[in-house]
Amino acid sequence: MREYFGIDVSKETLDVCYLENTFPLTYKHKVFDNTCKGHKALAQWLRKVTGKTFASMNVTLEATGVYHLSFAKYLQARQVYVSAIHPLDSFQEKQT
Repeated sequence: MREYFGIDVSKETLDVCYLENTFPLTYKHKVFDNTCKGHKALAQWLRKVTGKTFASMNVTLEATGVYHLSFAKYLQARQVYVSAIHPLDSFQEKQT
């Protein structure tokens, strides 16, 4: 089973949400610095909350500017499936 994470990326932070269950709705939320040290801490947290390998994870980044690129490369180097969406697309999806 794949694990899904949504991450809102800004210049300074990575705001992470992990959906544990859809019914009943349970999730985990945590904020990390958007730095090399923060990337490593977030990756460790991902493995801790799922108990699974990186290869079983899907991460969707809500990308602002270029601030998501270094973290996306960090994850891809660890075989995490990464996709990026534009914030406007995310906002429009919420409206429907």
